[in-house]
Amino acid sequence: MSTNITHGTDELWWVYVLHCAGDRCYVGASSQVDARLRAHAAGTASAFTRAHPVEALIGTLPVGTRRQAMVLERRVKRWKPARKRAYFRHYRLAWDHHRATSLLAEVPMYAALAVSIDALNLLEAQHQEVQRSVLAALDGIAPELLEVLRQTGCDDAGIGAWLCYPNPQLSGRRPVDLVAHGEAAVVMALIVRAQHGVE
Repeated sequence: MSTNITHGTDELWWVYVLHCAGDRCYVGASSQVDARLRAHAAGTASAFTRAHPVEALIGTLPVGTRRQAMVLERRVKRWKPARKRAYFRHYRLAWDHHRATSLLAEVPMYAALAVSIDALNLLEAQHQEVQRSVLAALDGIAPELLEVLRQTGCDDAGIGAWLCYPNPQLSGRRPVDLVAHGEAAVVMALIVRAQHGVE
């Protein structure tokens, strides 16, 4: 993940879509989505949401750096409202999952993923049984991430291999390690940037 120079920290930026009064959509980007949503609800975030109060969060999509989020935000703003709703409604879970990561150690499925990662350290990443266990654990922990991976056209064996190998775009870390540490959104952001051609 690139460092955000403005804040000097690794902040993950998100693009979000809100359903507003008058059956309108608002598209925004933020690294602090909860705070931004509160500001929209209070009518202090933008003139648009002040004039057309927010009725619901349609969805959020992890993107990466601020610049990458702004590029995708501009693209999404050009979409018709029906396309925005249809695309982003699948990503409501991504934000809910991201917000729940403080409870990861208490979730039994994360322990199953940790066991799979330990096995990967002992076996080659190509071992099909280990990859299947990683996919099964991922399906329980971050099904929306697994769905996005499947939408790339890759079969489960290819997804398993991709998850288990160090990725240069993730500073040499394995995607499965990030997921195990509650950073599935970072992995999803990498895939989203590739799908939308955002560098």
